[in-house]
Amino acid sequence: MKAGLRRRLWRGFFLSAGLALLACGVGIARFSQIEESITDLNESQMPYQKALSQAEGAFSLLEFELDRIFLEDSLRPREAVFADWDRRWPTLAGATELREEVEKLASAVLVLRSTVDAVYSDWPRRHTFENRLSEERATARASLRSLVRAAEARVRASSERIQGHAARSGLLVAGILAASFVILIWLARFLVRTLRPLERLAQVARRVSEQGLRDEDVADFSALSHGNDEVGVLGTEMARMASSLRDRTRTLQQQQQVLEKAHQEMTKQNEELRNARDKLAHQEKLALAGRLAAQMAHEVRNPLNALGLHLEVLEHEMREKGVDTPLLSPVKREVERLARVTDGHLEMARAPRFQSDRVDVPALLATVADTWAPLFQEKGVRLLMEKESLPSASIDQGSFSQVMGNLLKNALEAFDEKGAGLKFVRVTGQKQGSSLVINVMDNGTGIRSEVGAKLFEPFFTTKAQGTGLGLAHCRQLLQQQGGDISFESVEGQGTKFTLRLPLVESHREGVGDGHFASI
Repeated sequence: MKAGLRRRLWRGFFLSAGLALLACGVGIARFSQIEESITDLNESQMPYQKALSQAEGAFSLLEFELDRIFLEDSLRPREAVFADWDRRWPTLAGATELREEVEKLASAVLVLRSTVDAVYSDWPRRHTFENRLSEERATARASLRSLVRAAEARVRASSERIQGHAARSGLLVAGILAASFVILIWLARFLVRTLRPLERLAQVARRVSEQGLRDEDVADFSALSHGNDEVGVLGTEMARMASSLRDRTRTLQQQQQVLEKAHQEMTKQNEELRNARDKLAHQEKLALAGRLAAQMAHEVRNPLNALGLHLEVLEHEMREKGVDTPLLSPVKREVERLARVTDGHLEMARAPRFQSDRVDVPALLATVADTWAPLFQEKGVRLLMEKESLPSASIDQGSFSQVMGNLLKNALEAFDEKGAGLKFVRVTGQKQGSSLVINVMDNGTGIRSEVGAKLFEPFFTTKAQGTGLGLAHCRQLLQQQGGDISFESVEGQGTKFTLRLPLVESHREGVGDGHFASI
């Protein structure tokens, strides 16, 4: 608003309000007069009109009585003939504004009354008065109608006067209200024209709040700073504030860039420290696991060697006796594998030793299936093992057998002994790029999400007799030979472990999915 604008606005407001109050006052005064005129019309003229209607009825009754006199040739009491008319006449005679018509009617009725008196006085010659009486009745009736028309004209004139007064009052009030409305329109246009810069200021401020302060915003504020009124002063202050905010924003943005760069460096360092800490903790656990494994392997190797010697002696004696020994071969192979594992684990504290060979995966899977088939049959679990059309992998054969044995053992333990329905473990394989992917799937109880997050950590186990080293050691064996292991699980539906093994160079193209054999 402008400095002088405030007085203009108040002046326009008071002028408009004064005109509105004047219109109300004039309307009240004029319509009070109209109300008085209507009251006078209702209290004086309308009752007189009613009295005239009653007088017409009384005159008709008078004529009826006179007709009966001549038709029935019988005299009725003289007072009864004019009784009703005499009762109505005082009201008619009180109209001072219609004195001329009233006097004519009174004279005509008086002549009629004298003729009726002559009829009553000279009854035998009554027929000589009949024509005279008819003329006097017609004269009286015409005088009465003239009075009625005069009264109606008076009522009509009063109504027209009241209507004209009301129309003039309405025009006067409407004119005053129109002037007030014109002043209000001028005031509204004045406000719109004056307050338009404020709307522009609000738009620029809203844009700054939504999009941030820019150089064009400072220019817009400066464009609104012209004038000495309050809007101009506000625009000047807003432009000054925007310029100051722009400079401070640039400074803050520069500082923010420095802080973000420092934060990124710190985040990177924290991530490196966290990875180093996790790696160190994992190495410590593996080192501990290696030492424990070395100690256990040292304690187990000698009994295994003795067991191997006894198996060779038993096999030799049974062959000499001609007894077939098909069940001793898997036991002998497992004893030899355990011996190799214990020999390898003796040096776990330093580093596992591997011999990457060209492993015939179908043959190795068949060997693992032969080893575990009796236990699966005993538990009532069906083992589906892929045996054909799988390429060779470049991995230590003992490590791969150990990993597969551990996964099959875990899969077998994933079934609820009381559970009903078909139970199965399915091993599939396929080539993906330069890797051979082996999937070990079961439809057991699945793995809970909180357990899955720690599944490959050393010494983490949910089994009462478990050590928590099986899966951790499997991952270590595979990763150190260029492979990896992962899993997917849905609680209550089953689990799938996925092994990725490096392929032999000659088998890295053209190998599809394998085929299943039921065991």
